[in-house]
Amino acid sequence: MSSFAQTIIRTFFSNKGRFLANFIICFLAVGISSGLASLPSFFGNGYQNNFSTNTVDVTLKSKSSEGFSSSQIERIKNYQQVKEINPFFSYDTKQNDEYYRLYFLSFSNKSSKLGLPTLISGSDSLFYMGECYSLENSLNRKIINIGDFIKIDDFPVFEKGIEVTGIVKSDLYTSVAKERAFIEGEKEEYVSAILYFDLDKIPTKFITSDIYIRLNIDHDYFSKAYKNDVAEFKNKLLSDFGEENITVLTMEENAGYKLFETYNDKVRKISYVFPFLFVGICALINLITVSRLMKDERKEIGCYFSLGISRRKIIFKFTLFSFLSVGLGCLAGYLIGTPILPFVVEDAYKSIFNFGAFKATLINALGMAIGFGITLLSILITIYISTLYLKEEPSNLLKEISPKPGKKILLEKINWLWNKISFSWKSSFRNIFRQKKNLVLTMLSIFLSTGLLLLGFGLNDASIAMKNDELFANVASSMGLISAVIVLFAIAIAITVVYSLANMNIEDRKRELATLKVLGYRDYECSFYCFRELIFVCMLGAVLSLPFSVLVLGWLFSFLGFGTIGDIQWYSYLASILLVFVSVTIVNLLLFPKIKLIDMNGSLKSID
Repeated sequence: MSSFAQTIIRTFFSNKGRFLANFIICFLAVGISSGLASLPSFFGNGYQNNFSTNTVDVTLKSKSSEGFSSSQIERIKNYQQVKEINPFFSYDTKQNDEYYRLYFLSFSNKSSKLGLPTLISGSDSLFYMGECYSLENSLNRKIINIGDFIKIDDFPVFEKGIEVTGIVKSDLYTSVAKERAFIEGEKEEYVSAILYFDLDKIPTKFITSDIYIRLNIDHDYFSKAYKNDVAEFKNKLLSDFGEENITVLTMEENAGYKLFETYNDKVRKISYVFPFLFVGICALINLITVSRLMKDERKEIGCYFSLGISRRKIIFKFTLFSFLSVGLGCLAGYLIGTPILPFVVEDAYKSIFNFGAFKATLINALGMAIGFGITLLSILITIYISTLYLKEEPSNLLKEISPKPGKKILLEKINWLWNKISFSWKSSFRNIFRQKKNLVLTMLSIFLSTGLLLLGFGLNDASIAMKNDELFANVASSMGLISAVIVLFAIAIAITVVYSLANMNIEDRKRELATLKVLGYRDYECSFYCFRELIFVCMLGAVLSLPFSVLVLGWLFSFLGFGTIGDIQWYSYLASILLVFVSVTIVNLLLFPKIKLIDMNGSLKSID
């Protein structure tokens, strides 16, 4: 192994903290981004897997009191696009302040099972006219159990009451979304329970008020092709029969389908927005890490030049460090976040929608793009910084960087205020504002981290505020869970960011801290002296981030189509700042041992 290769390995082992910081920040960023990006397709496929092979594409309802005639039914059956139909009778009724929807279908008709519910528990068949099935209780507003009797006064044939002999599920009812009851003369109310009867067991002759239709098309229910084909068929029906005679209901009018599509679309939009913040944070941390690494290895770079090692090899060394730390973090985040996050929020989804079998997948185009983008950006940043260093002469690289000449900061020019500040705080303010590059990078990092926290809290507040919304109320709790996941990841990212910045601050200040120890400062005093500057800058960045975050939230709410700035509670702003403070405090405690271990003799050796 060549000497140059050995120095590369030595660099990795001597900079484990920096490598780990890059790895963790990219792991968290790509993990949450790819996880969010995988939710729409994961749950979309699970939702479609819940549908049986006899799912209805179109429900045709007659506006005539006589229903559909035999010739009309035959005409519909002969449409080229139609694969299968099932005529039936449906009826909404009010009984003792409860609203029921009754379906009269032929369960014994072997030629068509279209639209028939699937039995979950109870009797395999409806043997008598006074028996019925009830839709599963998780979707009913009224709890109905097997063996219950229900009184329906509208039909003489049911004068003795109706016994529930089974519980069923239906492809047309897939969520807890409320179903409106359609009863003339009644104000807008919602169906309490849905009951199914076997039309063949009832002697009463019912009209054909509805027709279930299944089409000869591809049944990817969320594809544009499916929606276009159904819309085209709907327009044909309305044109042939007239809008005054029929009502055509498609999946777009189905409450459960529409609720799921709306909710899934919001999650998809969230997955498009948050990666921008994550990419920005990762880029900043990589910039800070690589800048500090190359600053520490100035002399080694000068030696490489003196030994005749090419610029390309030198750039390769630091690019390899950046690529492996960032690339491995992105890869681990992608491999863990993509399959794991859907299962974290699975229960929240299942409390609202019915799903079939889930199929975990690692194929996630957006997650791959985010990981690739962060890695590529980090490599470009490393190459850029390396190129800047390689423009210097080898003789200059072999020398230590001279301290910046002292000069007054703006605060010093305000004499009446400056004179009242203690010596240690004067030193702190000089350190903060003289190191403009560190100040800007630190504030930007905290700026983005605070924004990420407030976005998470803002989404949660907007979800809670939507609890009275007719469409979105049912999914507010699950959106709150997604918001909680975002906040937790944001806290982890904030801690990682602050740790990287604090660690860099200690490395830069070793001589100064050693001097303070020589002068008699205790370890905790040295720690406070060093960390209070970081606390000040972080809190300043957090406060300045709030107006920007509010603007982003306003745009995000507009983009998502729900929520307003007014929905955000005052304590969400406070919590965002407090969590940044907590992150800084945790990091200070973690790095306190490092300050205790600073060697006064080694740190105060001459740099000449």
